[in-house]
Amino acid sequence: MTEKGSESLPFEPAEQENIRLREENARLRQLLAVHSTAIPQLALENPPPTKTVGTAPPVDKEERARKRIALFRMLHCLMLKKKADDYHAARALPQEGDMDQILRYDRALQKKFD
Repeated sequence: MTEKGSESLPFEPAEQENIRLREENARLRQLLAVHSTAIPQLALENPPPTKTVGTAPPVDKEERARKRIALFRMLHCLMLKKKADDYHAARALPQEGDMDQILRYDRALQKKFD
């Protein structure tokens, strides 16, 4: 095989491939007709337009303010929960000096057992 792997693959020109695929498509349609199998219909090329979402009806200022306050409170509660989780996670392990002492004791015990 050559250094350029793509040179070893035989590609046919697009026109020839298109002709070959059309012939294969016709042959397959003929086989479906022989066996009385319904040919599935393709989706429409121009599908009907989708419904567009209109603008929301105008909301009075008080309702808008209530929604904003509710959103702010919800976000504030989430931030407090995350802050509390971070606080507890940071304090899950002993402080660095205490951890060093524990590891020294552990190494000393390992030496005694060995």
